[in-house]
Amino acid sequence: RPPRSTPKPSSAASDVYKRQLHPAPLPLDFSSAPFERQQDGTIHKRDVMEMLQDLNSPEWETVSDLQLLRKAISVYRQIFWQNPIAGENREVVEALSGKNPYRLIFITPDHPSVNGDGALTDRWGSPFRFHPISGSLMEISSCGPDAIFGTPDDITLGEDDS
Repeated sequence: RPPRSTPKPSSAASDVYKRQLHPAPLPLDFSSAPFERQQDGTIHKRDVMEMLQDLNSPEWETVSDLQLLRKAISVYRQIFWQNPIAGENREVVEALSGKNPYRLIFITPDHPSVNGDGALTDRWGSPFRFHPISGSLMEISSCGPDAIFGTPDDITLGEDDS
């Protein structure tokens, strides 16, 4: 009998996630690149993890950070057929860091842009705002250098923005 290409759910929590996802996540072959199986049973999505190393790089503008996050969420959506089930930044980070049916990791909780509360932060240390427009659309915002949302220096990237 050939080995399974998808990991078995590791807990009741995974079963809950599977019930919430309709249609079911894509069947994937985790035995080859860009996937890398870890000893703890998680699977690293290496291409996305490497891409996110540039998050908050001083060499780029904030809009580039928002574009990187949009790409990561887009990959998540391609696999699971919807955005991370979330209402808060921390929940997006949890979904991207392995709390999903396949235990796929797109970003590690110890990434320099993840703060002590488990939130993804912009280059000024303020949490990004993830606003799910629908199951397939996500708006991402930074409050800018003044660290206050609703002011002129806010930077927002919707699905239609390049």
